[in-house]
Amino acid sequence: MSKALRVGARLVAAVSLVAGGAVVVAGPAAAAVPGLVRIAATSPSNSNVSRSVTATCPAGKQLLGTGYEIHDGFGKVVVNSVRPNGSPKQLPTAVTVSAHEGDPTAGNWSVTAYATCANPVPGMVKVSATSASDSEHSHSAEAYCPTGKSPTGFGFHLNGTDGDAHVFVMSNWMARGDERAKVGVWARETDPIAGNWTLTAYALCTALPGVQAVSAASGQDGNDFHTATVRCPEGKVMTTAGFDIQYDVDNMVPDDLRLNGGNAAAPNAVTASAYKQDPSQADWRIVARGMCVNA
Repeated sequence: MSKALRVGARLVAAVSLVAGGAVVVAGPAAAAVPGLVRIAATSPSNSNVSRSVTATCPAGKQLLGTGYEIHDGFGKVVVNSVRPNGSPKQLPTAVTVSAHEGDPTAGNWSVTAYATCANPVPGMVKVSATSASDSEHSHSAEAYCPTGKSPTGFGFHLNGTDGDAHVFVMSNWMARGDERAKVGVWARETDPIAGNWTLTAYALCTALPGVQAVSAASGQDGNDFHTATVRCPEGKVMTTAGFDIQYDVDNMVPDDLRLNGGNAAAPNAVTASAYKQDPSQADWRIVARGMCVNA
């Protein structure tokens, strides 16, 4: 092969085009998350006012990200916690999802927790941040990753709300056009809360190669239900999922944050959905957000 052809071949191998722009890759993409799978656990289905369920990674794997699904809630059930376990000295291996009826419902309902799990990733850290404790109508919290790491797992916890507040944003800020490495969570009262309450945001931070935020929006109108699905580009897998309800945030209750995949398959897509809790003519939409890394 001539020198010119060898140079040209190297240039072709060095540039990989992905959705949203060009990414320069030094040689073949490194495998980011060997052994990635999606684990699911579902609570009993009954008419109790609240319940929780924990999805636990198989032995030898650690938690990378989270998701959930409400079955037969139809906007009457509020997720109040998507909480990874672990600590600064112990890697997370499970996520607990809890939910509470926001409006009384006589029907049976259940909740599924999703955990994305992989072989241990060197250098992962779990960080958190908690809002002020007060009786304000809305709260927010932003958990920042250390320099050089990106949040490839999300979570939150509402304390003192008992179904009377809901999260309307849980997103990595790269997915919203801000390159700072943080997870932002926003919540508002659905019904008035007399006492103080707080919101905690969680970020699972790694230095995995090929991190890319992806998003897709539902239609925007006054319908009672909206759903949106976003997929990773070819050659990437999804570590975690988030969402962003826009324009009528007081009245819209998230329902699903459903990762695909399975016990032997890595996820590469998420479907996010939400319901109106009370009748309203306002237009709104939901944006599904995911974090993708090299497969």
